[in-house]
Amino acid sequence: MRNFFKYSFFVSDLKLNLKEFQLKTGTGFEEEINHLINSFSSIEAIGGFVNLPASEVKLDMGKRISGYFKKAELFSIFVVTLGKGYVELQDRYRGDPLLYFLSDLLASEYTELAADSLHMKIAAHAESLSMKYSNRYSPGYCEWSTKDQGALFSYLPPNPCGVQLTDSFLMTPVKSISGAVAIGSDVRFHKYDCYLCRDDKCLYREKYIL
Repeated sequence: MRNFFKYSFFVSDLKLNLKEFQLKTGTGFEEEINHLINSFSSIEAIGGFVNLPASEVKLDMGKRISGYFKKAELFSIFVVTLGKGYVELQDRYRGDPLLYFLSDLLASEYTELAADSLHMKIAAHAESLSMKYSNRYSPGYCEWSTKDQGALFSYLPPNPCGVQLTDSFLMTPVKSISGAVAIGSDVRFHKYDCYLCRDDKCLYREKYIL
C-alpha cells in the first residue's frame, strides 16, 4: 500500500504578501481585506503526497513538463485544499458582492501558499533521500491538460484530503491544487519563467514576467 504523507497548515501560519495581494485588488479595500484575513485565520488547509517510482507513473504532461521529469527517479503526486472551511466562510458573503469577490481572491492566494508549504515538505523528503527536487507542476498549466487529472488522481487514495473530481475533471472543493514534483539525483529546480511556456492566454503570465 502506498504511503500517503498528510499534513495540515493553518491559514494564519501562511505568509501572505499583503502588498502583492493589494496590487491585484487596488487600493481602498484595506478594511475589507483585514476583516477577511481575520475570518480566514481559523481555516485549516490540508494536503498530502505519495512518492512513486517513475517507471510506474504514466501521465500525459505535455512535451515541456515531461522534459523536466525525464531524469526523475520518483514522482511525488500531491493534492492540497482549503477544504470545506473556506466553502462555509464564503457562503457568509454571498449577499455582499465586494466581500464575496475579495474572499475568492484571498482564498486563491492562500491555496497557493498552502501548496508552497506542501512543496517544502516534499523537498524535505527528497533531501532525506539525498535527492533533489523540481518545481511543482499542475494540470491546466504549460500544456498539461486538465483531462489528465483522472490519471493523476488514480495514484492518490480515494477522495484525498476530501478532494473529488467532477465529470469535467475539475476539483471540488474548488480551492484545491493537485500536481506532481520530480525527485531524483539529477533533477533540477528551475526559476519560474513564463518565457519557458508559450501559453499567451495564461492568467498567471504577467505575474512572473517582470
